[in-house]
Amino acid sequence: MKRNDTLNVLIKNSWNTIVKYKDEKNKFNEEFMQFAPELKRYILTRLKTSIKNENLPKDKYKVDDFLDQLFIKAYDNIKRFDSSEAYYIWLIQELDELLEDTTIEEEFNDFFFQNIENYTHKEWDAMQEEYSIDAGGDYVMIEELDDSSYPNYKYELPDILIENSSEKLINELSDKLSSQQIHQHIDLMVYNLPSYQREIFNHSVLLGTSVFQLAQIKSSNIIEIESVLKTIRMTILKSFTARFKNSH
Repeated sequence: MKRNDTLNVLIKNSWNTIVKYKDEKNKFNEEFMQFAPELKRYILTRLKTSIKNENLPKDKYKVDDFLDQLFIKAYDNIKRFDSSEAYYIWLIQELDELLEDTTIEEEFNDFFFQNIENYTHKEWDAMQEEYSIDAGGDYVMIEELDDSSYPNYKYELPDILIENSSEKLINELSDKLSSQQIHQHIDLMVYNLPSYQREIFNHSVLLGTSVFQLAQIKSSNIIEIESVLKTIRMTILKSFTARFKNSH
């Protein structure tokens, strides 16, 4: 997936065609299917976390269960909107509501973040290994993880860039670590975030949702959303330094 081909951009670029088929359900759904990979990736990310936290039965739900419900809502409500911006905000609110109605809010374990600077390399590696096994598919919806229709999104260092203030550190990490190490570490950190922060980060990174849109989706304000995103990025950058500062 190209970084610019986010769901937000795709819907904006396809808006005129989508509206043209607002009275033709089959054609509308065919057009809407082009958004399926990005939606599936986001849904799967949410479900994996809930399953791993034992807040959702591992064999009960499939990604397509949520996607089918969203498609129905997307078509039934298209006539209500006169802009791609308003439609996108509503659509993501509906998707989050579908997911939240099914999953249970997990308890946040702040012990993980309180001890970021105290973990040894061995402890970091053990946590990474345990998370990778569980999240990688030994039992977590393995058939869906192997679906080639999903975009192969990997977290990158620009995802945690804080304007220009962290550019030097980003460059140092980029020189030291492989793309796989970077993705795996960010993935581990995002998984351990409080659910609200994790949603905000993945909305921004996976779906390309803007700060302005997030404020509306989450019934918040731009300052609050910007603060949450900055805190997340600072926390993950701090964890990189703690984990890899003495590695070669």
